[in-house]
Amino acid sequence: MAAQSTLRPGPALGLVAFPPPRLSLITGIRPHIGVWAVALFLIPVTVIMHNFWALEGHEQQEQTIQFMKNLSMFGAMLFLIANGPGAWSLDACLAKQTPAR
Repeated sequence: MAAQSTLRPGPALGLVAFPPPRLSLITGIRPHIGVWAVALFLIPVTVIMHNFWALEGHEQQEQTIQFMKNLSMFGAMLFLIANGPGAWSLDACLAKQTPAR
């Protein structure tokens, strides 16, 4: 029985399609847009790419770890959605520098 390839285009697609949201999170420029984009991206990717319930043995353990990693990143995005980026974001620093009207 030939081994099936588990390689899927998802990770490569994520690297190519999502630099702006990641950059918005890193730089703090409009981070709410990046947070929502990453959170919405993680939902289908986590369920489709890391379906540990359909596997057995060592591969199931590896995919469970990756599923939980993505779940924790999703939790971090929910935290940022609820609390905002904070005073250290670039948007907050630029807002402090603009003169009040």
